[in-house]
Amino acid sequence: MKTSNDQTPDSDRRTEWLTVRLTKNEHQKIARRQQKTLNRSLSDYARTVLLGEAIRQVVVDPSRDKTIEELVKPQATNDHLQQF
Repeated sequence: MKTSNDQTPDSDRRTEWLTVRLTKNEHQKIARRQQKTLNRSLSDYARTVLLGEAIRQVVVDPSRDKTIEELVKPQATNDHLQQF
């Protein structure tokens, strides 16, 4: 059921809490893992892991970096294009 000033249905609203105590090292380890994913927050990442959902990671391919740099690099001259 939707309320007048909120568009989130009551069944989708997160109202329950789960509190977990961590050491500083555990928190840092989880935070580092979260930063490699597309999850926007640590809470979102933890929820995804705990519910066994697929984690989408950011993959950086250094071999593509050079190609992308070449593609977007401004050319010193466009003479070869002006011939056509």
